[in-house]
Amino acid sequence: MINNKSLTNAEKIVMLCVWEAEVPVTCKDVINRLSLSYGRNYADTTVHTFLKNIMNKGYISLISKKVNYYKANIDKETFVKEEINAMCNLLFGNDKEKMKDVISKL
Repeated sequence: MINNKSLTNAEKIVMLCVWEAEVPVTCKDVINRLSLSYGRNYADTTVHTFLKNIMNKGYISLISKKVNYYKANIDKETFVKEEINAMCNLLFGNDKEKMKDVISKL
């Protein structure tokens, strides 16, 4: 269950790695994808901490086998919609038309 705690930017990039894999991933899988796809070279312990924090926030689940695997509890589209709605609420007082107007000028 997602507990409405927001993810840090680094945790969001870790989530991208989980979603991109489309199958449960190991910490090592995430470390490799972070490096290859995002140019992020974090220590193993740092990525373990990210995964633990994301799991505690409810966004991923742990599948324990001989090796620990992580899988997303929320799909990327739902997460993006929730992030955009939160941003709209915070920055535009939930006025979606104002937000669309600003975005259309980008």
